[in-house]
Amino acid sequence: MQCVVLAGGLGTRMLPRTAQTPKVLLRVAGRPFIDHQIELLARKGVSEILYLVSHLADQVEDHLRGRSWSVPVGMHNEGSIPRGTGGALKSAEAKSKLKEEFFLTYGDSYLPTDWQAVWDKFQDTEDDVMMTVVKNDNRWDTSNCAISAAGKLLYGKGPLAPAGAQLIDYGLIAMKRTVVAKWSANEKFDLADRLHQLSVEGHVGFFMTSDRFYEVGSPQGLQDLEKYLVQTL
Repeated sequence: MQCVVLAGGLGTRMLPRTAQTPKVLLRVAGRPFIDHQIELLARKGVSEILYLVSHLADQVEDHLRGRSWSVPVGMHNEGSIPRGTGGALKSAEAKSKLKEEFFLTYGDSYLPTDWQAVWDKFQDTEDDVMMTVVKNDNRWDTSNCAISAAGKLLYGKGPLAPAGAQLIDYGLIAMKRTVVAKWSANEKFDLADRLHQLSVEGHVGFFMTSDRFYEVGSPQGLQDLEKYLVQTL
């Protein structure tokens, strides 16, 4: 199982800490977050990790190069011109760095759910995309997912959120490379917009988890993750 990690963002919600330090290198429970994330992915059965980076990419590269990991960890630099989350993924696909099927997550996400169960369900369906979701009811953020009458996932952020949404995307997505291959290159766009369109077209399945997600994209999120790690590791 390959996992592609979107880690090129500016981390604006974590300023001023992210002005000189990329978000993945913020320290949590005494260590850079990326160390915790890589170790989690390895425990969950991921066999190869690819970080997509841009902002302060040299620091991420130096950190990854200076350590030995239990699984292969690579990096793809999308360049100095931001492409958005969708453009970054397309950039990696254009360089033949994506497997035929892969996991996608984010550089600020720590997701202690059953990754193998998500992968197994994805293999048993014909869905192009499978998003992991959790019952939210606006607890952690604004709910953005609902189940359609056809049993598929409807997804959208902000004004594109489906009516009556009670679920939220967990930050763990299984995808087919052919989805990304259809996108135009050298274009800046948000992955969320493409996922919304795919869901409207009925191409997105879902896996329901009851596990909470953790993240370091906000001060409160980092604090919650640090508490969780101290208690569990």
